[in-house]
Amino acid sequence: PPLRHVSVAAVGGSFVLQAVGLAGLFQALPRAQLPLASEPAHGERAEPAAASEAGAAARQWVIRCPMDFKGESASPAVTSPDGLHGLHRVSRHPMLWSLAAVGLGGALAVPSAPQAVWLLGPAAMALLGGAHIDYRHRRGEGGTLSAETERVTSLLPFAAMAAGAQAEGALGSLQALARELKVENAVLGVLLAARWAVTRGR
Repeated sequence: PPLRHVSVAAVGGSFVLQAVGLAGLFQALPRAQLPLASEPAHGERAEPAAASEAGAAARQWVIRCPMDFKGESASPAVTSPDGLHGLHRVSRHPMLWSLAAVGLGGALAVPSAPQAVWLLGPAAMALLGGAHIDYRHRRGEGGTLSAETERVTSLLPFAAMAAGAQAEGALGSLQALARELKVENAVLGVLLAARWAVTRGR
């Protein structure tokens, strides 16, 4: 039997956390795209006059991979003076914290207390593991962490952004993050989190 009551507010909080976490995790995948698209028809090049008369008719529907592997090479270049891009604005360990958010969201919405405690594990790993990685990198072991990089980034999610430590300021860094994310992938993460939330609400 359930050991604790899961309220509607808990399910809502679970959705928010897991939507953020899954949106972050899905950034590691190639950019998502619709598997069906309309493209210019291949064949002999038509004369300009004929092409203008054909207009939109000279197109065909094609089936393509739902992941845009070619688009990875067309990702926008890093333009921030700090050298930051995407989720590395949020934390020095974005994948750890994305997984932690999924776990925290699950912990809010499960009726079993032992299972909730177990789901807190990724958050503990992100906090302790991330701090340990930073400690090693400061000493030049397994990586590097310069004083400047540490100043403009943070171990905890959004801490450096909220403090305005990045070149664009607090609001500007948030706007830059929105431009740099793979929005299609983030939407897929939010939809999956919503599906889980609806299942829990039944």
